[in-house]
Amino acid sequence: MTLIRSIIFQCLFMVINVVLCIGLIWILVLPKRWAYNVLYYCYFSLVDVMERWILGLDYKVTGIENLPKSGSYIVAMKHQSAYETLKLYLIFGDIRAIVKKELLWLPLWGWYAARMGMIGVDRGKGKSAVESMLKNSKSVIDQGIPIVIYPQGTRVSVETSSAEKPYKYGAARLYNHYDIPIVPVALNSGKFWPRKSFLIKSGTVEFKILPPLKPGLDMDEAHRQMSIAIENESKKLL
Repeated sequence: MTLIRSIIFQCLFMVINVVLCIGLIWILVLPKRWAYNVLYYCYFSLVDVMERWILGLDYKVTGIENLPKSGSYIVAMKHQSAYETLKLYLIFGDIRAIVKKELLWLPLWGWYAARMGMIGVDRGKGKSAVESMLKNSKSVIDQGIPIVIYPQGTRVSVETSSAEKPYKYGAARLYNHYDIPIVPVALNSGKFWPRKSFLIKSGTVEFKILPPLKPGLDMDEAHRQMSIAIENESKKLL
């Protein structure tokens, strides 16, 4: 049953991505808020319905009360699967993500990501990559919009330890530079939609929003507390 469900979903998912990427190209000239609304209802909500009805894969969120009520903040989220990237707008609303700069160059998909204000970073540039991340995040933070960052920099399988894929300092640098909270988020999506796997299992993905790290901590301490919180809680969810 898992194989059949996965085949149906993956085929429909590819078709919908192609059809909507081409069919919705007109929204690129719309104001950002209108473009966001179209993508929310025509793409992210549609995929969510497909996941639930075809795969039997749903999600639940706990700790929503931990999100700051106003102003920008950093969502430092564990990244195990493609699944959570499809839930950002559904869970957090209007949000921007730190992404690899080369993703913004992709035909069609990259155009949408750029239109939605995703923050591109050239990860191979070392110190200049950090500087560009800080610079490109300023306008987002000034508008009070949250920023999501995957602290390990890439999707990490549930079998991979934080020693093998260490947490990077991007979130802590944003926290330190702009004096805004970090909200750690643990999840267990890799249990159902594993990294680089065609098969997707049914079940309920859990997102656990943890208490924020308020401004004022030393950068190294903020990094340490964030990493431990995300890693420990994600392990518990598995």
